[in-house]
Amino acid sequence: MGGGARAWYFVRRLRPDERPGFAERFEIQVLGDDGRAAAVGYAGPETSTLTVDGHVIPIAVIEASRGREEGKGEYVGADGKAARPF
Repeated sequence: MGGGARAWYFVRRLRPDERPGFAERFEIQVLGDDGRAAAVGYAGPETSTLTVDGHVIPIAVIEASRGREEGKGEYVGADGKAARPF
């Protein structure tokens, strides 16, 4: 992410056929200034800390990924609240 840019993410609950591993049920994309995924990480039901390519993912973002319906995603800010894509 570029200097001074807001931290934002795309989070989603993966369908079973999309999961890279059994415990990895949630996808968290760290978005760059252009709105594209700069890095992608995966979390499980017990994940409480996550670092993706040196970026520490806020717990609110991890929790937001858990709140999605299976196969659904949403843009969120560092506070885990829905954010409008640009």
